[in-house]
Parts: sequence; C-alpha cells; structure tokens
Amino acid sequence: MFRSGLVAAIIVSFVQLAHADAMAPNPAPPGEVINSPVALQKLFANNTFTGTIPGFEGSWAEYYCPNGTSIYVYEGHLQLGHWRVQNGRTCFAYDPPGYDKEMCVSAYRQNDGSFVFHSDDVVDSFVQTSLAKPPLPGDPFHLRKLVKYGCDKEPSV
Repeated sequence: MFRSGLVAAIIVSFVQLAHADAMAPNPAPPGEVINSPVALQKLFANNTFTGTIPGFEGSWAEYYCPNGTSIYVYEGHLQLGHWRVQNGRTCFAYDPPGYDKEMCVSAYRQNDGSFVFHSDDVVDSFVQTSLAKPPLPGDPFHLRKLVKYGCDKEPSV
C-alpha cells in the first residue's frame, strides 16, 4: 500500500512540475524587437507571412488585411481571424470553431529578415513561438479569394 501511494505521489509531482514549466514565462528570443504601434501596423497590414511552429509539422501562411481581418491557412485548413496592435504586440483571435482566445505576440526581426513571433501568454497551457520568413507584400497566394467576403466584414444578419 505504501509503495502505490509513493508512486502516485511521484506521478503527481511530475505532473505538477510539467505544468509549472508550461506556465513559466518563456525567455524572449534574440533579435530586434519591433514594438512601435506604427511599425507593427506597417509590418502586418496588407502583407503575408509564411512560416512554421516549432514542435508541429507543417507550415502556415497568413494574410493580414488592412482592416484587421486575417486569413490563416495551416496545412490546408482555412481559418478566418482578426488582428490588432496593442501595447507593443500584435494580437490574434480566430473565429469559432477555431482558436477564439486572443493571443498576443512580440515580433523579433532576425538578421536575415525573418521573424520570430513569441508569446508570453499562456493559453490552454502552452506558450507559442512561430518562425516566419520575411513578409511578402500583398496577398500573393490569393487567400482573400478563399473566403466569401475576402477582407470585408461579413454582413450581419
């Protein structure tokens, strides 16, 4: 009986430690942080980023409409979302049934022109970091054509 109680206590301790690690702030990546609202607006508005998420297979592309709408594709799955600049970071939320909890990221420009988008926000027990190639001007993949209203807000019913 003592042995099974000890094993259970050890397992609980490991789970608590793993949870504590997931909740701990993730150190900022190297690179030049872009935190001016004007610079962030210029970086995202009417541009497309492509990249990967460390720890996940596949790649993503996202077009940022000037009006705050975003069109995100990850491994063939399309997601309509919204972006905005707040407190020196860019914040994202995606329409249900997607990821509708807002997450804000800091943008770090690397020497080669690529970016690391890093969030200290813990959402659903994980902290996200995305790697992005230098932004492409406009919508070169025609992502706007994949959604009914493009960058326009869907009319209310």
